[in-house]
Amino acid sequence: MHLKQVDILFDEQRILKIGECLEVPDRVELVADGVYVSNGWVDTFANFNDPGTEQNENVITGSKAAAAGGFSHVCVVPNTRPTLHSKSQVEYIKTMSTRCAVQLHAIGAITKNCDGVALADIYDMHSSGVRVFSDGYHSMQNAGDVSRAMQYLKPITGVYFNLPSEASLALDGLVHESETTVASGLRTLSTLSETLMLLRDIELATYNNSAIHVPMISAKESVAIVKKAKANGVKVTCGVAIHQLLYTDADTILYDSMFKTQPPFRAEEDRKALLDGLLDGTIDVICSNHRPCSLEEKVLEFEYAAVGQSSIQTCLAAYVMVSNDIDTFVQAISHNPRRLLGLPTMRWIENETLDITIFDPFSQFEFTESMNYSKSKNHPLLRKILTGKVLKTIKPSL
Repeated sequence: MHLKQVDILFDEQRILKIGECLEVPDRVELVADGVYVSNGWVDTFANFNDPGTEQNENVITGSKAAAAGGFSHVCVVPNTRPTLHSKSQVEYIKTMSTRCAVQLHAIGAITKNCDGVALADIYDMHSSGVRVFSDGYHSMQNAGDVSRAMQYLKPITGVYFNLPSEASLALDGLVHESETTVASGLRTLSTLSETLMLLRDIELATYNNSAIHVPMISAKESVAIVKKAKANGVKVTCGVAIHQLLYTDADTILYDSMFKTQPPFRAEEDRKALLDGLLDGTIDVICSNHRPCSLEEKVLEFEYAAVGQSSIQTCLAAYVMVSNDIDTFVQAISHNPRRLLGLPTMRWIENETLDITIFDPFSQFEFTESMNYSKSKNHPLLRKILTGKVLKTIKPSL
């Protein structure tokens, strides 16, 4: 079925018929010619702010935005209030998922409160269906804890995520350290903070014979490190946030807090290296890094503004702005994350349960505020004419 042109007739749950020149029934919800259909997309790193800061987003609004953006599965980070570090907390996400437009997957915290001090109840969370473990935006600083976590996760086939950022080098940096940003007066953040921790985790994975996933990398040096590790047989996969393929440090020098993100936007050569790494298979996954913020948190001086962009609804359009290789996009946003998370892949046969995204990478539309399902408006693409539209998303039925 890959890259084949066929007719597909389906209801809300299953494929009814697949073939050529199928008769269209009198009553159909959607008739679309020449569009793309794929396994539903999977977001491996997003924040729905629920529980704790639902004024910015909650699982219902976040899921609506995700479904409108083509996602049928979303992994939500544990940096909530309270943290997703216990069985009861992840059960909340599991229960709420039944009410949402997408299938939610809680990322279980590795340490209690994501504070890097004491390991959380990994086995209890795993018994509730958690497969991915991470401290989310808080990078694991203690190498001993990382090594022990890898050992705990191996027998339960858990997946270790860690955002690479060495705290003693990051030092609350706000923007990429470069010639472009040095005149801004803002505190800078060297790529060394990312690459040093990335090298550490790869060494620990090698020592423990463990698999690791790096949810987001941002530097050209990181692409080279991952490429070398893969060539040496290390079980490492990595991702890139969709907006890292689009923006650079040049977008931060006007002090627009909309471009304050974690990790920060790097130089143009880094952006190009990330795109090349995605196209050659070094980078496995595209994630949204959806991080909604209120206007009160964002409309401040750059130094004091909240970190993040609302990005889950326009991943396809953002990608089309930098590449026309739709096959790579689908691999990185559907097939590879499914393999990483152990999610099933649909077979394109009659009576198969649906888990699909229907999209048109060539369709133009204006992304208006009325189309934005997220509670937050910290989205640089709002009110812009975009190319690449999701037509329908159907999550798997329970």
